[in-house]
Amino acid sequence: TPDSLAEKERQLMGMIGQLSSLREQLLAAHEEQKKLAASQMEKQRQQMELAKQQQDQIARQQQQLLQQQHKINLLQQQIQVRPGCVCVQVSACLCERGL
Repeated sequence: TPDSLAEKERQLMGMIGQLSSLREQLLAAHEEQKKLAASQMEKQRQQMELAKQQQDQIARQQQQLLQQQHKINLLQQQIQVRPGCVCVQVSACLCERGL
């Protein structure tokens, strides 16, 4: 009958409207997920860059410590400890026999 056909057409149009709305929601959610993923990747990239900078800084500090230790070793070798001497600074010792 024409009335039932019109009712079915109205229901079909309602379903099409619902599907269209759902499609828009899904597209918006997908776009939001893409933005979130891009943001997370950028944060991860920044964290990796920071970790690399920290590793580089630690390596430089270790190198400086090694250089300082080497200088200390050289200074220790330069100090001659002799019986009867009291060293008051790195470059001079006071001995019983004089300087």
